[in-house]
Amino acid sequence: MSKQIEDNQVQGRQIEDQSRSTPRQTLLSVEVRVREADSDKPATTAWEARLAMFSRNDSPARLLVLCLVMVIAGTCVGVRVNQSWIAVDDGTLAQSALRVLQGQLPHSDFVEIYTGGLSFIHAAAFRVFGVNLLSLRICVFLFFLTWVPAVYYVALRFTPPFTAGMVALLAIAWSFPNYEAAMPSWYNLFFATFGAAALLHYLEVRTRRWLFIAGLCGGISILIKVIGFYYIAGVLLFLVFLEQSDNEQQGTEKNSWGYRVFSAGALLAFLGTLIYVLHRRLAAGEFYHFLLPSLAVVGMILLGERKAGAGTGERFAALLRLVIPFICGAVIPIVIFLIPYALAGSVGGFFSGVASSAIAHAIDLAQARPAPPQYIVAVLPLVAFLAAGMYWKQFQGRVVGAAVALLAVVVVVRATRSAVV
Repeated sequence: MSKQIEDNQVQGRQIEDQSRSTPRQTLLSVEVRVREADSDKPATTAWEARLAMFSRNDSPARLLVLCLVMVIAGTCVGVRVNQSWIAVDDGTLAQSALRVLQGQLPHSDFVEIYTGGLSFIHAAAFRVFGVNLLSLRICVFLFFLTWVPAVYYVALRFTPPFTAGMVALLAIAWSFPNYEAAMPSWYNLFFATFGAAALLHYLEVRTRRWLFIAGLCGGISILIKVIGFYYIAGVLLFLVFLEQSDNEQQGTEKNSWGYRVFSAGALLAFLGTLIYVLHRRLAAGEFYHFLLPSLAVVGMILLGERKAGAGTGERFAALLRLVIPFICGAVIPIVIFLIPYALAGSVGGFFSGVASSAIAHAIDLAQARPAPPQYIVAVLPLVAFLAAGMYWKQFQGRVVGAAVALLAVVVVVRATRSAVV
């Protein structure tokens, strides 16, 4: 009898323990275990769970982060569109747009300080939103809203959604909101980003229509301002590198000296042209802003020729398959833009006007020198801290991370008040 009572008590305690553990097991069964994109460890806190949700590399997470970025960017920038007016800039842009709206052609019927394509865009804005200086701001703000997803898409090719969203917000904060006028340089930035996104998508799908779209972005950018040619040069360098990389993967050993001589000559001609453009005011700022990056890219391509093994004919064919769609895309908008000039018999006047305005801009902006190299040196300690936090485990603690984040915030806040920072 005592043995049976003891067994019943043990069984009762087991049932009681099991009943007590049931809520805990149920809680664990419904706990959301979201894994980060680059880690197999489950999230252990509510904050880490939310952060991991944004870091998942699936369609819902990407869309959610994009929506948050769009809301933040649209709100912060939209409320400031009607600020920071400079009469010279807005008045000049508006006058050209008004003349186009009245049927005149830039460089033919009046003096235009840019290529002329932007005046047509702004004339369309006047027609839609009314003849008002704010219409130009609304137009560029709408372009800005289409640019934000492109920036996010580019960042998303290299990092998870949450980080891509932060990169997009950083790019937004340090670009258009600094001066929200409808200046052509913003449109050059927008279309260069559209083209970069098209090129990255081409790498994924290998469909040449995306090269054509990238070319369209370049042609439109040139029509807005001639510095769009810098984008064209950058894409051509990218296509030469891409051809080289694709032939390197084939691993065949064939004679390609003919192509190598052509490639080296074209690359050196590019550097020579760049030096010629800069030679009158080539100093330290121009060197590290413009010449040094170009030298690095050209040097990388020339060194990569040692591993490319396809023959000359194959390499020329591969390069043309990349270049022709892009060039066609760049040429088509320019040809369409020139049709009214051809009908009016003033194509020559257009080109002479564009050339003279570009020379005048170069003379006027010769005093606006790039920042000297010593300003970059001040940023190196912060870069070192950030790099250590990324790659050195001892630097990945919360205290060190908070200190680095605080330092970054101080630098950003001070940058709004100090030209040196």
